[in-house]
Amino acid sequence: MARLFPYSTLTEARRWLASMIRQERDTKCPMCGRHVITENRPFKPRMAVCLLIAAHFVGPGKVFHARSLFDRFKTSSSQAEWSKLRYWGLIKKADKRGYWIVTKSGVAFARGDLAVPSHAVWFRSTFRRLEGELITIRQVEGFNLEAERRKLGI
Repeated sequence: MARLFPYSTLTEARRWLASMIRQERDTKCPMCGRHVITENRPFKPRMAVCLLIAAHFVGPGKVFHARSLFDRFKTSSSQAEWSKLRYWGLIKKADKRGYWIVTKSGVAFARGDLAVPSHAVWFRSTFRRLEGELITIRQVEGFNLEAERRKLGI
């Protein structure tokens, strides 16, 4: 359906919105007025700091409580930012709430041995895919690996 008219039926409006969603086009829902948008979220420096701490002080495959670990280093980690690392495959959830596991890929990325896509694409608050140029931890915008290592004593 190319256009939506004021006299379109609810079924036509649903079809139109579904076609916009399939195309991942930013639009406004004709039924409720809610904005339906695509967001490109970059790999953020705070995520890199948290991963560096977890990879070095916990290591791969070990279960740990994220908040407790980051509080020890007085890192202002937001649980929401930290948990997004799972979309890059660098961490995974453990069975217990608040507990995480750093993957082998996460450790490799923290060492600078692995490159990952620079952005995660979200549509209507749902993760869709990774895209962008491949970056290493040294290429995360606003993040200085050597300075962070010195600060952490590693």
